[in-house]
Amino acid sequence: DNDSKKNEEIYYVQIDDFRILQDRVYHELIDIVKDYIKTHRTREAKLLNNVYTSMLRLDPNPLKMHITKMIKDYDYYVARDNVWEYMAKINKNEVVNWACPINWKVMPDEKNSTIFRNYISFPQLGLYDYLLYLEDSPADKPEQRNYRRRVKSKYLHYIKEVFDYCLGKNHGLHPHDVFEVEYEILIAMGCNAIKKDSSDFYNVVKREEALDKYGFDWEQFSHFLGYKNTPSFFICDSLNYLLCISELLKENWKTPKWKSFWFFLYLKQMIRFDSNLRNLYFEFNGKFLHGQPNLVPRDIYPVIALTVTFNTLLTKEYVKRNYDVNKVKYVENMGHDLLAVYKRIIGRNKWLSPKTKKYALLKLDHLKLEISQPKELRYDPLLDYTPDDAWGNLEKQCLWKMKKYVDLEGRDVIDIPLSLIHISEPTRPY
Repeated sequence: DNDSKKNEEIYYVQIDDFRILQDRVYHELIDIVKDYIKTHRTREAKLLNNVYTSMLRLDPNPLKMHITKMIKDYDYYVARDNVWEYMAKINKNEVVNWACPINWKVMPDEKNSTIFRNYISFPQLGLYDYLLYLEDSPADKPEQRNYRRRVKSKYLHYIKEVFDYCLGKNHGLHPHDVFEVEYEILIAMGCNAIKKDSSDFYNVVKREEALDKYGFDWEQFSHFLGYKNTPSFFICDSLNYLLCISELLKENWKTPKWKSFWFFLYLKQMIRFDSNLRNLYFEFNGKFLHGQPNLVPRDIYPVIALTVTFNTLLTKEYVKRNYDVNKVKYVENMGHDLLAVYKRIIGRNKWLSPKTKKYALLKLDHLKLEISQPKELRYDPLLDYTPDDAWGNLEKQCLWKMKKYVDLEGRDVIDIPLSLIHISEPTRPY
C-alpha cells in the first residue's frame, strides 16, 4: 500500500537524482512558507498567505469573472479596431504572452549582456513538434501519419473540452479554427518574403523602418505597452516573420477563426487555476503529450505562483536554512578549476583564429561565479493579493513586472525574475 501511494505521488516524467532533489526542495519551500506565515505578523506574511491560500483553493468563481472580462476585453478591442493595441494587451500578461503571434519581452541584449533591450520573438504553438501541423506526405511512414493524426485528434478534442467547460455548449467557437490559425503562424515563421534575416536570429529594426518595411507599427505597439517615448529600435528573431505575421494579423485578427484562437490562448492557461478544470489541462498536456504519470500534488502546486510573487523572500529563507559554507566553498573552487581548464584548452587550440581565442579568453576572464544566491536580489512587490483569486494574483504580478520592463529598456541589467515563458508546472527543470 505504501509503495502504491508512493507511485501515485510521482508526478515527474523522469526519475533521477535531480528531479528527486527538486521535489524535496518544493516541499521544503512549502514548509518555509507555512512557517513564515505562522511566525510573522507583517503585511508581507499576510500577502504571502493570500497567494498560498489562493493556489490551494483554486476557487472557480473568481475565474469565471475573469473569463467574462476576457470576452468583454476582446469585444472592446475589436470595436476599437486596433490590432497593435490588442497585441500590447496580451503581452502585458506573461502567463499567456508566450503564445501571442507578436511575442514581446525585455531581456539582456544578446550582443551586450550588460543592458536590457526590447525583443520581438517567435511565439510557441500549442503542440510541441511543429511537424504535427503538416499534412501527410507520400514519404511519411504509416506510423508517422497515424501518430500525427492521433495527436491532432486529441488536440482538437482537448480544445473543444476547454471551450465547452469554460464557455458553455453554445459558444460558437471551433477547435479546428485554433489549429488552422496555429498552422498559419507556423507558415509565417518559415516565410521568405525578404532575404535579410540574420543567421543568429538577431535583427535590429529601427523605429522609423518598422512600419514602412515590415508592416509592424512599433510606435503604436510600444505606446500601448506604456512607453512614453518609442524606443529607437528593437531586436527581432526574423524580419521575414515580422513582415508576414504583421500582414496576416492586419487582415485576419478580427475574423471568427482568429477569435477562437484568441480565446483559447487565454483559456488554456486559465483552466490551470480552477480546481475543477486543472485535471483537464493535465490529461492532455501532462499525461498525453509529456507522459507525466500523475497530477502535481495539491500541497506543492502553490510553488508555481509563490516562486514568481515572492522569489526574493523564498530565496533568502531557503538559503538561511540550508547555507553550508563548506559546500559553497567546494563548489566555488570547482568552478574556478573549470574556468582554468577551459582557458588551458583554448590556449592550446590549433584551429581557432588568434582573434577568436583572444575574445573567448576575455569572456572567461569576465565570467563571475555566483554561488548559493545572487549578491543583490530585487525586492518582492507587496501587491494587493487576495486569498481567493489565484489567476488575479498572477495578473497583478505580471502587470507590475511589465511596467518594470518598460522602465528597464536601455538600462543596466539588474536582478528581476525573467519570464518563465508560461509559468511552468513544477514537473521538470525550468
